[in-house]
Amino acid sequence: MADEIVTTEVKPFHEQQVLWPLTTGYTLLYLALMIADFAFRDSFAMPPGMMVIYVALVTAYAGDKEVRRWMGKELPSKWGSVFIYLWFIFFAVAFTIEAINPTFKLPEDLSKICLQVLGIFFGSKVSSKIYSMKQEAKDFQTELGGRQEQVLVLIQEKGRVTTGDAAKLLSLSKPTARRLMDQLQKEGKVKQEGVGRGIYYVAA
Repeated sequence: MADEIVTTEVKPFHEQQVLWPLTTGYTLLYLALMIADFAFRDSFAMPPGMMVIYVALVTAYAGDKEVRRWMGKELPSKWGSVFIYLWFIFFAVAFTIEAINPTFKLPEDLSKICLQVLGIFFGSKVSSKIYSMKQEAKDFQTELGGRQEQVLVLIQEKGRVTTGDAAKLLSLSKPTARRLMDQLQKEGKVKQEGVGRGIYYVAA
């Protein structure tokens, strides 16, 4: 009997396989050191230079996520937003304790970290919103093409079509049906006749 060849599928490497665990681990370490710095006051000193590396990591994580989104690739876990909550919960607790007992002092970099992470988070949200709007516009154009054909067939059958006819046929709102007819007119496929409420469209 011939030996069977066993093949193992190798999953392609992507940056999130490294960035996610690295950013998560660094966040937990940095947060733990911040808590120690706050809790032990003068007995503990934060290692210098951690903030720059952390901001770079979070930026790389968010940047890679948005690049993947715009390239249509698989997105990483949405757990990245947990970083925001962790930092702001700690900030709120530490700020309250300091207000009650002034012998406690907020760690020097805490406010800067919160603001920079928040900025990265909202930058990612803006990118996500713009992408969603572009996708919706693209989907509408694709759907519009099919609806245009239905309207043109209706014009051939009836000789003319009103905006109300198009809205009823395609189950659209009148403003959307008007946009559809305007687009057909702009493309030279139909022409508008009549005035006011008597406006209708015929084949160009």
